[in-house]
Amino acid sequence: MRIRTIFLALIPIGLVLLIVAAAIELYSNPSVSAQSQSGPISHLTQKIVRVNGPSTGFSAIKPHLHPANSNEPTYTAADVQKFVLAGGSPAGPLVPGAHITFTKILFVTAGQAALLPLGDETGYPSNASICYVLIHGPFYPEGKHEDDPHQLKPVQYTILIFDGVTGNYLYWGIPSSDINWSTVFKD
Repeated sequence: MRIRTIFLALIPIGLVLLIVAAAIELYSNPSVSAQSQSGPISHLTQKIVRVNGPSTGFSAIKPHLHPANSNEPTYTAADVQKFVLAGGSPAGPLVPGAHITFTKILFVTAGQAALLPLGDETGYPSNASICYVLIHGPFYPEGKHEDDPHQLKPVQYTILIFDGVTGNYLYWGIPSSDINWSTVFKD
């Protein structure tokens, strides 16, 4: 009886320790950070940075369209532009004098996105709606050089991936500099 009482008393302590450990992991892992001091897009510099979990992302673009098919986009390219322009590139600040240009904003299925550079990380079913965004800077990659990020070679492009239905921001990445975009997007 005494052992059972001690065991029952230890259960709440164990639960508290698990919650504290999970909170420490959540706040110490930069790829889980969805907010930054400079805006809603986290300024991290990894090749692919997942935002707030493997497939949920965080609320970014407010859906306002009501398509007949529940798997069609619920927002527009203009909504994407507004969101990105408000937060900038997650890769880092623009090179002085440069402006963000939107090379592509594609509403595609996850299966179609998987055929594009860095588009294969959604974890979504192949028929799920994805918004694939390619922006051009150039941008100074933040966080890769503590003293002066302007000493680094600028990155030209950033890819951002959104859920096409919820508008959630899923992840971003810096594509390889040797990609020939004219062969990727044959318009």
